[in-house]
Amino acid sequence: MNPVIWGIGVVLLLGFLFAVTVGKIKWRRSELDPQPGALPGNKGRVSGGDD
Repeated sequence: MNPVIWGIGVVLLLGFLFAVTVGKIKWRRSELDPQPGALPGNKGRVSGGDD
Protein backbone atom coordinates (compact mmCIF):
# COMPACT_ATOMS: atom_id res chain seq x y z
CA MET A 1 0.00 0.00 0.00
CA ASN A 2 0.90 3.62 -0.30
CA PRO A 3 2.89 4.94 2.70
CA VAL A 4 0.74 8.09 2.75
CA ILE A 5 -2.39 6.00 3.31
CA TRP A 6 -0.63 4.10 6.14
CA GLY A 7 0.44 7.40 7.71
CA ILE A 8 -3.09 8.81 7.59
CA GLY A 9 -4.42 5.58 9.13
CA VAL A 10 -1.90 5.71 11.97
CA VAL A 11 -2.67 9.37 12.69
CA LEU A 12 -6.42 8.68 12.76
CA LEU A 13 -5.92 5.68 15.07
CA LEU A 14 -3.76 7.69 17.47
CA GLY A 15 -6.27 10.54 17.45
CA PHE A 16 -9.09 8.13 18.27
CA LEU A 17 -7.13 6.56 21.13
CA PHE A 18 -6.27 10.04 22.47
CA ALA A 19 -9.92 11.14 22.35
CA VAL A 20 -11.11 8.00 24.17
CA THR A 21 -8.41 8.34 26.85
CA VAL A 22 -9.11 12.03 27.48
CA GLY A 23 -12.85 11.35 27.57
CA LYS A 24 -12.48 8.60 30.17
CA ILE A 25 -10.22 10.75 32.36
CA LYS A 26 -12.62 13.68 32.16
CA TRP A 27 -15.68 11.53 33.00
CA ARG A 28 -13.91 9.82 35.89
CA ARG A 29 -12.80 13.15 37.39
CA SER A 30 -16.20 14.76 37.08
CA GLU A 31 -17.77 11.85 39.01
CA LEU A 32 -15.19 11.69 41.80
CA ASP A 33 -14.23 15.32 42.42
CA PRO A 34 -16.57 17.39 44.62
CA GLN A 35 -18.27 20.42 43.17
CA PRO A 36 -16.25 23.63 43.64
CA GLY A 37 -18.89 25.23 45.90
CA ALA A 38 -19.89 22.07 47.77
CA LEU A 39 -19.19 21.77 51.49
CA PRO A 40 -17.81 18.58 53.02
CA GLY A 41 -20.43 16.23 54.49
CA ASN A 42 -19.10 16.59 58.04
CA LYS A 43 -18.90 20.42 58.04
CA GLY A 44 -20.50 21.83 61.21
CA ARG A 45 -21.02 18.47 62.89
CA VAL A 46 -19.65 17.37 66.24
CA SER A 47 -18.30 13.88 66.59
CA GLY A 48 -19.75 11.72 69.37
CA GLY A 49 -22.94 12.17 71.32
CA ASP A 50 -26.51 11.48 70.28
CA ASP A 51 -28.25 13.55 67.66
